[in-house]
Amino acid sequence: MCSPAGQDEYFLKVGDPVDGPTAPPPLLSAEEQDECRQRAARLAADYRTELMVS
Repeated sequence: MCSPAGQDEYFLKVGDPVDGPTAPPPLLSAEEQDECRQRAARLAADYRTELMVS
C-alpha cells in the first residue's frame, strides 16, 4: 500500500521489471546499480519521497 496515492508510479520509474513474483531480481552491473540510485534520487522530490542512506 502506498500513501499518498501515486507513490506506485515512483517505483515503476525507478524499478526494473521482472517476469513474475517468483522471478529472481535482475543482475545489474555496478554502473547500472549506480544509474538506478541516481534516478531514484533525482525523482524522489517529485513523489514526496526521502531517501535514507545508512
